[in-house]
Amino acid sequence: MKTHALRDGFGRAIRSKRYLLLIFLANFAIAAAMSYGVARSIEGSLGSSASAETMVDGFDPMWFDGYETEAAGLAATFDPRITGVGAVFDALEGFLSGKVFTGESAILGAALLYILFWSFLTGGLLWRFQMLRGEGSFFGNCGRYFPGMFVLGLIGGFGYFATFYWGLPELRSLLEEPMRDVVDERQYALYTLAEFGAVLVAFALIDLIVTYSKIITVVRDVRLLLVLFTPFRALWFLVCHPLRTLGLTLFLAWALAILTGAYGVFGHFYPDVLELVGLTSGSYGGIAILFGAGQLYILGRIFLKMFYLSSHTTLYEAIRVLPPFEPEDDENRAATAREEDRLATAAGVGGASGGATMTPV
Repeated sequence: MKTHALRDGFGRAIRSKRYLLLIFLANFAIAAAMSYGVARSIEGSLGSSASAETMVDGFDPMWFDGYETEAAGLAATFDPRITGVGAVFDALEGFLSGKVFTGESAILGAALLYILFWSFLTGGLLWRFQMLRGEGSFFGNCGRYFPGMFVLGLIGGFGYFATFYWGLPELRSLLEEPMRDVVDERQYALYTLAEFGAVLVAFALIDLIVTYSKIITVVRDVRLLLVLFTPFRALWFLVCHPLRTLGLTLFLAWALAILTGAYGVFGHFYPDVLELVGLTSGSYGGIAILFGAGQLYILGRIFLKMFYLSSHTTLYEAIRVLPPFEPEDDENRAATAREEDRLATAAGVGGASGGATMTPV
């Protein structure tokens, strides 16, 4: 059934390519709007200084040292030392360490805007990924399920917050004693890896509960007042089917790791690619290649997100909604034929073993 969920979920995600493009363009617009302020801040800092001329051909670390101390809001996120796949790992490290909750208000506001954006779209995507979906339009169902998706998103956010501010300190207190006398950096790295691994497992469980809560809300058409109880139903579903649900999640996690690894390989060979085509990193062509690769990576991330939702929706429907498929044996088929003959004779119609005659009405 897990293979069926992956195959059918992939097909449903592929058939929703128009919404993939829509989400990509909306995501690009949000990112462009936020990066405009950062670009204006950098432009104002450089002005017509000598650093501006230096930055045309390379990078001026002395200018960045001064700019880093003055930057505020979203401009504080500018860091040229993190490019390509490094930005992905930097964001992951900030999320797992809880730094995302201690950022400036502008950064938290941008994160809230992104949450609202996905909360609005998730209801429509889940409605489309159903096999037995009702009537309506994509955007109509986006608006219809948005309150429930937003409430469930807040529940998930509280779960992440609780993990950082209650679960993580407790874990660190447990590791503090054995780490106190550690002098081997490799052993210290193992303790740190165990800490991040525990947080990652907790996040994966929270995400699965919230995801299936959203699926149940849409598939079962749960009323808004009853949405608060769907996490309990989602948790029970996970307890009853741990291998299937975790199997889907691990497969898609590997797919994301492969995509990220491919992006990292491109970043490693990016200078060689530019040298091969006769471009420099500061040229328009070099910037276009790097920008295009980044957008392809983001497009792949969005598709995997849709694949994640569609495959889990397929699995839930196959277990909880659709009737089980039971192949008929010869005895069942014979019994069915006799019942059809009896009903057809009573109605004056030829049965399964007789002619296809019908008395006029």
